[in-house]
Amino acid sequence: MTVIPVGAIANSAALAVGGLIGAAIGGKLSSSAKSMLTSVMGLCALAIAIVNIAKLSSLPAVVLSVILGVIAGELLDLDRLVKNAVTKIMGRSQANEEWLTQFCVIITLFAVSGTGVFGILKEGFEGDSSILIAKAVLDFFTAIVFATTLGKAVSAISVPQFSIYLALFFLARLLYPLISQTQILNFSAIGGMVDLGVGFTMLGVKKFKTINFLPAFVFVFPATLLFELAFGK
Repeated sequence: MTVIPVGAIANSAALAVGGLIGAAIGGKLSSSAKSMLTSVMGLCALAIAIVNIAKLSSLPAVVLSVILGVIAGELLDLDRLVKNAVTKIMGRSQANEEWLTQFCVIITLFAVSGTGVFGILKEGFEGDSSILIAKAVLDFFTAIVFATTLGKAVSAISVPQFSIYLALFFLARLLYPLISQTQILNFSAIGGMVDLGVGFTMLGVKKFKTINFLPAFVFVFPATLLFELAFGK
């Protein structure tokens, strides 16, 4: 089994390059074209969400994890913490509230989507990078679309994305004997729930602080175990 996360490297590289290309051509697109492309990516996020949520093995565990995760995210105010960090890095002049909101949404889309999470776990468990290689192609074009509006900052998301993937890759290798298939599928479904929030936000249906969903990834393991022991599902 390979010790090099090939899929993670390919995915983050594609994101970085796509972001640079999008920033370069952004000035040549009309506002209506940018708006339409963003809406199309919102629909794609919903489609990806449906696919990943359908993989869940225990609906009660996933629902409980999301509820507890969002409560924890709100109490910790993760969305604001991330926005403050981005503001310091990018500078006050560029990081207005609307820009920050969009940026936080696509951070979750690129870094913790259901497909990405499942893909890096599969690579860590089995050495199979095919899912992340396929996602690299999708992220390349997605990054181009978002960078036409948000600029080169989209490329910078490749850094937290790769950091998260790298941590999950080695964590998967370490915990493989201890994690059940049910937990893996529910973990991926949490990523699908994040994608769902991203899609609705991008389409303007309902604005979610998708960063605040992230603690759900932690709660899903004990929640799944709890329902397995108590109810066998």
